[in-house]
Amino acid sequence: MNVDGAVAAALLEMDWPPKLGNSVFIVARTPGLAAHVAEEQDREDFRRQDGEYTG
Repeated sequence: MNVDGAVAAALLEMDWPPKLGNSVFIVARTPGLAAHVAEEQDREDFRRQDGEYTG
């Protein structure tokens, strides 16, 4: 079981409606998504044709 399964089990134990679980998962994932976007914006664009094959 992953963390989402554990959170779902905890929410059900607290008598939360199952449909409300989606909003909890979205809220939990938002900071990680925002950090990923910020990290990608700080990087220089990568273009495969600009790379050098060293194979």
